[in-house]
Amino acid sequence: FIWIIMIGCNIDFNLSSKQEIHSFLVGILGTIVTLLIGWNIYTVIDYNVLSRKLERELNYAHNKMDVNKADTYSFLCQQCVVSFSSCSQELSKFRMICFGLNAIKIYSSTPGCEREMDDVCKSLEEGLKASNNIKLSESEIDEILLTCGSIPAHKRNAIDVQRIINLIKN
Repeated sequence: FIWIIMIGCNIDFNLSSKQEIHSFLVGILGTIVTLLIGWNIYTVIDYNVLSRKLERELNYAHNKMDVNKADTYSFLCQQCVVSFSSCSQELSKFRMICFGLNAIKIYSSTPGCEREMDDVCKSLEEGLKASNNIKLSESEIDEILLTCGSIPAHKRNAIDVQRIINLIKN
């Protein structure tokens, strides 16, 4: 490649000895190796930029999946609030609490979901107040309180979760 450029530029080669020919070939090979190493470095840097971008996109998708899961739990919690049946009120109350707490747990660990978490807390509080006359067994209450303990504590949700715990215990 470099030889063709030199010929195209009418550069006169006066390579009379073998040593000069070898020096010229070593120079060409050194230039080619330098170009290839530079290309590899550029490729690695470009790969690192792309991998960081891909990692950000995957984290975004993962968070969106968690939010969708929390939305489902929130919906199920709200359905349980309005669908207390006379034959299985204890089961409906237990499911309502479990779904609501799971939604709060996911929302509290996902940035930007404060409003959704507040809505679930309010719905769960309303459901607990409406079902105050329905009593749960001690084992169900213990299971629910363990779930409450796994909710990440933040300043925003600590008061709401504590109110929910108090309503569950009563």
